[in-house]
Amino acid sequence: MKKEKPSQEPDTFTPRTTGKKPETPKRTESTPTNNQWLYGAEVKRILSISESTLKRMRDRNDIPFIKIGRTYYYPSMYFEHVLLQKIKNKFKNIFD
Repeated sequence: MKKEKPSQEPDTFTPRTTGKKPETPKRTESTPTNNQWLYGAEVKRILSISESTLKRMRDRNDIPFIKIGRTYYYPSMYFEHVLLQKIKNKFKNIFD
């Protein structure tokens, strides 16, 4: 008599739904539209700063970041805003 092998198909999980779609958060002026997370090397290149300056900025909470494992990530929207402000300040007489 042969023994049947158990099925090799993985169990599938189907979440229960309530029939309602989840609500999408309303977009406001402060809601980022296309935020990406940057590595420290990218931030250093964008701002033309050294590793120690970046660490000092993190320690003083001058820039937003998250740490996952041993890697720091920085929101791109923040740096786009900072760069835009730098350009506006540099060419203030043109923008006014």
